[in-house]
Amino acid sequence: MNKGDSLTRHIFFMVGKLLTFKSQVELTEKNSAPDTMADLIPFTPMIAPASFGMLACLTLVIGFLATASFFVYETTSNKYTRDFKKEITSATFAAFFDGLAVLFVFLACGLFV
Repeated sequence: MNKGDSLTRHIFFMVGKLLTFKSQVELTEKNSAPDTMADLIPFTPMIAPASFGMLACLTLVIGFLATASFFVYETTSNKYTRDFKKEITSATFAAFFDGLAVLFVFLACGLFV
């Protein structure tokens, strides 16, 4: 192994340390990337899988309320009273929570996307 490979390997290891939680990083004696499967740290999700159902319901409700609010605003205002910033903000908020709702519904059903 030449010096360039060692430096590249060290850089990737340091970037990996920065991107993972401190509690999950185990440093080896030679300060390099793990060489065997036994040295790897098991993956633990940031959101517990048991809470996917509750998060799906919560984001569905928030998303549907935001979508309904956007729909009511669009149907009750005419072209002279509409505010473009309010439309974009409301639509973005509704789309964000509707997208999260779809994600958590898939995760709750067991479709890991």
